[in-house]
Amino acid sequence: MFYLITRVADGWVYFALMAVYLLARTSAALLVLPAFTAAYLLETGTYFLIKNNVKRVRPFKKIEGITSLVIPPDEFSFPSGHTAAATVFAVICSSSFPGSGPLMYSYAAIVGFSRIYNGVHYPGDIFAGAALGAVSAKTALVFF
Repeated sequence: MFYLITRVADGWVYFALMAVYLLARTSAALLVLPAFTAAYLLETGTYFLIKNNVKRVRPFKKIEGITSLVIPPDEFSFPSGHTAAATVFAVICSSSFPGSGPLMYSYAAIVGFSRIYNGVHYPGDIFAGAALGAVSAKTALVFF
């Protein structure tokens, strides 16, 4: 189950969901699209900057007995990009669709846990990813 959750949280899925939303409700989606895009650009740029400077070794490579249940998208673990992207999605959706917050934030938390369960992140990576995603989304919402 956690393997599937991790796969659903791959970055391209959020853009596919936004494309479907654009097709279904063009005018409403156009209001969300600038914040959504800006948040992901900010999150992704910051994510790569941090990840390539910190270079934290993934748990399955460092701790005996931990096995990776998924193929990680890159070499290092800090911060969790999957958790950051899920948190961006949760913040943008909950700000655009009142009442969706509990579901969206639960989703982001489950994505984070799936990354630990699958052996590719430490808990600190998840907290940092969630913080990165939240700050990126909140910053984008200030401007859009």
